[in-house]
Amino acid sequence: MLSGGKIREINIKNINYLYGDRSVDKYIPKQKLSNLLFKWGCMIIGDKSMKNDKNFCVDKLSNNKATLKTPKNTLTNNMKYNFTLQVVSKQTNLKDMKWQEIHCVDYKILDIVIE
Repeated sequence: MLSGGKIREINIKNINYLYGDRSVDKYIPKQKLSNLLFKWGCMIIGDKSMKNDKNFCVDKLSNNKATLKTPKNTLTNNMKYNFTLQVVSKQTNLKDMKWQEIHCVDYKILDIVIE
């Protein structure tokens, strides 16, 4: 599960986070959730001129963490990115993948959380 829904706006001038920390393997006890592996992916949507550029998607993804941090000004204004998170259970070998489309803006936005 990625917090924030399928499509989300983020301000490029802020530090932003993508959260996958509510991911669970319902077949193991809650105290063993450290048995999950996290793999983040990212690609630019729409602008073919930037597909091969050195950018955040290529250089700065951290794997094996439930939360992905996007530092200030690492994503490009007016660009759209598709972030994916694959979670694998080390204990049961079950895996699943979720995605979130990120729209980058340079104006202030309000974060709304629906749970």
